[in-house]
Amino acid sequence: MVTIGSTEPLWVATFILVGIVLLKYSGYKDKLNRSLGFAVASVLFMYLGSVTAMGFWNRPELLGAQEALTIIWQVISWILLLVSAFLAASDLAKVK
Repeated sequence: MVTIGSTEPLWVATFILVGIVLLKYSGYKDKLNRSLGFAVASVLFMYLGSVTAMGFWNRPELLGAQEALTIIWQVISWILLLVSAFLAASDLAKVK
């Protein structure tokens, strides 16, 4: 069975937020407002998955529910991140 660690999404979410801050200072933030909304929503779902994993930590009888919820939140998060990447690519293509 595939297990997904509860700490990796926190690192990914942190790096996404750092990337958004760097976009602000590079001047591209105004051009990418639509896609950044999806990226921030993705970060929130990553945090939600990690919080769900931590909330069920001492409840072994709910381990199956915890794994299912964490996987659901992470799948939603990655879908939102892909949508954000495609929107950013299309917005940057329009700029040039």
